[in-house]
Amino acid sequence: MKTLLLVLLTCVLATPANAAYQCTDKDRAAKLSISPQQWEVLGEAYGVGASHNMGYTMMAIAWQESKGGKYLMNIQTNDFGVMGVSLKYAAIRNKVKGPWALNMLAQRLTFDRAFNMDNALKTLLFWEKATGSWRDMVSAYNNGYAYNKGSVYLNKIVRNVNMFMHC
Repeated sequence: MKTLLLVLLTCVLATPANAAYQCTDKDRAAKLSISPQQWEVLGEAYGVGASHNMGYTMMAIAWQESKGGKYLMNIQTNDFGVMGVSLKYAAIRNKVKGPWALNMLAQRLTFDRAFNMDNALKTLLFWEKATGSWRDMVSAYNNGYAYNKGSVYLNKIVRNVNMFMHC
């Protein structure tokens, strides 16, 4: 709850006049439509990433991947939970093998937010080290080593970060 209040206060105090980003009516409407439960998830994501200077990045990804916890599974891409964590890479990171173990991992990624966000942060930290830039890190979160092809996803995350920071 403390993190949620910090995020809300930060969002309220950010002044668009000092930012190059111009809020659109769509941005304002999106933020106004966020439910208290979604703000809780977004605040949690911010809190997990904040110590690595990735608070707004984690919020933006949580919004893009699940609309702040509204949609927890993408069975077309095998991404799960609030952060849309890839089952394939979570299995590698967590040393999980076998179909039943993968099912259990998918369930845990879906329903254990802390575990999901921890996996997402570890993925971001891996890509930050591998690519050396925030933009490539964000693209790689969605596209892996084909991060140079991730401009559509990157643009969505940049827009989300700006929306949370400045609108």
